Amino acid sequence: MLLHNSVTEDPTIWAGLNHPELSLEDVDIAVFGIPYDGGVSFRSGTCEAPQELRKITHTISPTTEDFRDISPLKVKDLEKTGTRCSPRRRSWPSRP
Repeated sequence: MLLHNSVTEDPTIWAGLNHPELSLEDVDIAVFGIPYDGGVSFRSGTCEAPQELRKITHTISPTTEDFRDISPLKVKDLEKTGTRCSPRRRSWPSRP
C-alpha cells in the first residue's frame, strides 16, 4: 500500500506530468527512487538524491533532449512517505 506524500502528490513534479490520482495500470511511466548510500565510501548523502530530484522537476519542460514533446505521457511517482536514508553501517571491522 502506498502512503500519501505531499511531494509525490504534487501534480507539478516531473515536468507537470505527475498523475497521483491514476492507478498504476493507467500510467505510462512509474517512478520510484531508492535512497541508498551503501556504495559511497566518503561524503555520504547520495541517498537524498531521489527526494531532491523531485523538488526540482517542476522547473523542467516536458520535452526530451532533442525537444520532442512528451506532454501526453502520464507519470506516477510511487515513493512512500517515510522512505529515508538509513544509517550507514561499517563494512569493515573496527580496530582493537
